[in-house]
Amino acid sequence: MEFFKACLDSSREFLESIQQESFDVLTKRFEIGEGGDRSMRADLLSEEIFARHLASFGRIYSEESGYIGEDNTTIYLDPVDGSDNFAAGIPYYGVSVCLAEGEEPKKSFIMNFANGDIFYKENELLCANIHDGVELRPYTKKTRSGLGIFEKAYANPRMVNAFFQKNIKFRSPGALALSLAYSKSCSFVLFIGTLRVFDIIAALHFLDDAHIYNQNGVLLVSYNRDIFEEILELVTTIQGGQDVL
Repeated sequence: MEFFKACLDSSREFLESIQQESFDVLTKRFEIGEGGDRSMRADLLSEEIFARHLASFGRIYSEESGYIGEDNTTIYLDPVDGSDNFAAGIPYYGVSVCLAEGEEPKKSFIMNFANGDIFYKENELLCANIHDGVELRPYTKKTRSGLGIFEKAYANPRMVNAFFQKNIKFRSPGALALSLAYSKSCSFVLFIGTLRVFDIIAALHFLDDAHIYNQNGVLLVSYNRDIFEEILELVTTIQGGQDVL
C-alpha cells in the first residue's frame, strides 16, 4: 500500500497548501499545458506535490507538464480534475492518478478534494474518506437512481434535446474522472468530446463489471444494461445525423 500512502500524503499536503495561499493566486493562469488547457497555479502546485511524492514509483505523465523523469513505469496524473470548478468555487474537483506498466493500469487513486472521498484500486475497488480516518473498505454501492451524468453537455445540444424528449434526467458537474469514479451511484455517465488519457485511465481501471462504450470520442458507462443500450442507441442515432423520434 506504499503507492496509496504516497497519494494520500500528497493529497493532504495539497489540501494544506491551498489554505496558505490566496484564491487569486491559486487561480492565476499560466501557459497552456500538455492537456491543451491553460494551467492554473493550483494545477501546478498539485502537480509539484504529487510528482515529488510519486517520483520513486516511475516517470510522471502529467496533464500540465507532460513527462517528468524517466522510467518504464508511467504514472498518469491529472493534478486537479475539474480545474474550472475550483476556479469558480464549485465543490467538485479532485485528483486522478494511475500507475501503469506499459498501457496496463496496476494501481489507481482518485480523490474528491472538495469532500474527501477517496477511491483506490490495486486488486479490488476500495473507498474511504480523508476526514474519517482513511479506513479503506470495498466500494460496492449501486443505486436505482434515475439520474445520470452527462459531462460536456454544453457542447452537445442535440444530445441534450434528445434526453429532454426521452425524459432522461442528468447533471453535468464538470470533472470526468470524478464522475466516472461515482458511476456506481448514478444510472449512467456519458462524455462526448476529446478524451484525454489523464481524465480516464484511473477511473476506467475501476470499472470491471460496468457496461462500457469507448469509441469515436464517446465514452458511456452504465451498470444497467437497459439504460446503457438506450443511451447508446440515442448517441448512435444523433451521430448518424438522424433525428430522435
